[in-house]
Amino acid sequence: SSDLSILVGQRHVVIAESVFMAKEIQWQFGVRVPAMRIMGLHTGAVYAPLRNDSVLVSRFGTSGALSECMFQKFVEANKHWFPLHFVQMEAVLFEEHLAMTKTAAYGNAKDWKQHTSEIKVPSMPYNKLASHRAAVCMPYDTTIFLFNEIYSTNMPVFVPKDLWRWLIGLHTTPNMEHRIDWEANDPAHIHGPGPPHEAVAETSPFYASIHQPMGVEQALDW
Repeated sequence: SSDLSILVGQRHVVIAESVFMAKEIQWQFGVRVPAMRIMGLHTGAVYAPLRNDSVLVSRFGTSGALSECMFQKFVEANKHWFPLHFVQMEAVLFEEHLAMTKTAAYGNAKDWKQHTSEIKVPSMPYNKLASHRAAVCMPYDTTIFLFNEIYSTNMPVFVPKDLWRWLIGLHTTPNMEHRIDWEANDPAHIHGPGPPHEAVAETSPFYASIHQPMGVEQALDW
């Protein structure tokens, strides 16, 4: 197929942006490709915790507003000893939009909590994001540009321990599932070190979407 010729041909170099995606390509086409994370150097930002008592929380993603409620309840329950407060990224972007457009509202919303759709701005205020003491990233897919952008500033980033519970995005949706019969392919086509097809999972990596229950066994495999 044309996809396979791109992966194994001499005219192209295919690099996955995450280890998960590299393994996903291997599962689909039987070809190993190198993985290199997104560098995020385009931000031009450097970690400078001027807001030393503030922790940035990334976009809601498929968790909805659950993260906002969860962190706020944590602060309320531990206010006698917990000195920090959480700032939602939506709040930062909302304020940035008002400042850049010199307006008092975003659509009909005068406060970020009144705006129920995704907040979009012409450019990301990376320096403002990097001015928080740390960031909590609630991933909603296997590849999040924002995570790499924040990580590249040398900012401390915290993520959930059981990532498989959160990865419900484009790279795991069953609609993207496609696999060729690569067992019959010439082993010479296989790139990368080690035995051919080493450590490729039997289960499909396309185990979850927002429209159906997650395949838990598949998620744990991956």
